[in-house]
Amino acid sequence: MSLFKYLLTEANKEKSYEEIRDFSDTISGKSIVKYEESYDMPILAKNKSNWELLDNPERMTRTFDFDNLEESIYFINELYKYQFDINHHCKIIINHLEVNVETYTHGFEGITVLDKKITKFSDDLYGDVQYFKNKK
Repeated sequence: MSLFKYLLTEANKEKSYEEIRDFSDTISGKSIVKYEESYDMPILAKNKSNWELLDNPERMTRTFDFDNLEESIYFINELYKYQFDINHHCKIIINHLEVNVETYTHGFEGITVLDKKITKFSDDLYGDVQYFKNKK
């Protein structure tokens, strides 16, 4: 069960932020890296882009198509570096010139602010690749 779904149950409507955080620590272990408090909270994933929202566990996925090897390598390298910058990692699957990105927060089994950051960064990065390709 994702933390978001847990929070929606009737029995947990009166939980404080600290109680929710304690539950989170119990299921995922305490993180060494300090995040902003809002990063720990699950969010309702609204699918307003080309990202597909999947269940069990709740996650977001998108496949990016590239025209050549250089474009795909640039995209993969920049996304891979970004994951380490925010200390939140996604699954990257490479199939020839297609790159599939799948993200969710494993401890919550759902989508958090960090996952949305990865989707936004991926979209922006793909837009940059397309922009510079068209400038050639």
